Amino acid sequence: MPTLMVLQGPDKGQRFRVRNDHDAILVGRASEATPLTDYTVSRRHAELKRSGRSWMLDDLRSANGTYLNEKRLERPTRLKDGDKIRMGATILVWDGSEGETRVSGATLSADLVDLDIGGAAGSSIIGTVGTGDDSMILASPAAAEAVRSWRVISALLDAVGAALTPKQLTQRVLDLVFEEAPADRGVILLLDEKSGKFETEAVRAVDEKEDRVRAGRNIIEHVVQKKEGVLCSNAMSDSRFNRPDDTSIKAIGLSSVICVPMIAHERVIGVLYVDCAMAKHIYTEEQLRLVAAIGQMAGVANEDARLVNERMRTERLAAAGETVAALSHYIKNILQGLRGGSDVVEMGLRGGKTETIEQGW
Repeated sequence: MPTLMVLQGPDKGQRFRVRNDHDAILVGRASEATPLTDYTVSRRHAELKRSGRSWMLDDLRSANGTYLNEKRLERPTRLKDGDKIRMGATILVWDGSEGETRVSGATLSADLVDLDIGGAAGSSIIGTVGTGDDSMILASPAAAEAVRSWRVISALLDAVGAALTPKQLTQRVLDLVFEEAPADRGVILLLDEKSGKFETEAVRAVDEKEDRVRAGRNIIEHVVQKKEGVLCSNAMSDSRFNRPDDTSIKAIGLSSVICVPMIAHERVIGVLYVDCAMAKHIYTEEQLRLVAAIGQMAGVANEDARLVNERMRTERLAAAGETVAALSHYIKNILQGLRGGSDVVEMGLRGGKTETIEQGW
């Protein structure tokens, strides 16, 4: 039977079968047949109507509109196999075959091969409505990046406000990057004030069998020296990074790379580096800007956390010093008392006076 498969959005991977014993199917958050959970989709967003042996798609005057193959739907339109339907931040594909739907197939995979390469679909919030209204108002499909950026920055602000240690903060930063930008490997390097070298503070690899995470050394050096973020789709073909003396670029292979500085007080205190196999994903400029913003905020937050920890350590040492001074005073008084008693005992022993000995004891 015909099928709607969710390719992008909160319900990614879901498959909704369109029953042939229905002449009309509601699509939206209030639908029993296609219960989407994306809040950028209206409760009654669109409708599928049977027309002979085919199906028609009609927008139900939804807040954000319905797009068929990236064209806004103005009137009921007949669906064809492989058609891409976008509602809010959700993308679905239509398979109108009457037979059993297969998970993979030439038509389906060929039509959708670059969906994840050009950037995320959806749109950003440019206005809001009350919680009782039908859905959020979105401007255009180009703005989902702004929504994602806002969510990431908000989550990072929450982490900063949670008074985390520098180690916990860097781990949380990697969590956020891996949630929003597909990555095989991620590394955060922080500057060691004593040695002047960058040391690994946090590391993440999708492949648990990978015992070491390799990062492009020349890319990192470029980021530190220029104080700028780098987006590289193929570092092996970039003469700036693939130098004969650096084997790290060849080690990471054909990967898409994002590397950004972590800056605090106008100096680079760390580097945030992520890469992903080009066969899986190619990073976009929007993702570079997002990761750069994360790196900048993380740099300031990490420096603040370090200073707070140093202040706490200093205060603890000062408190310990005061405690030791107070204890030494009391111990000194006790020792003086013991010394006086021992002198009396000694005098009694010399004079053979039992009463004096007992008094000193």
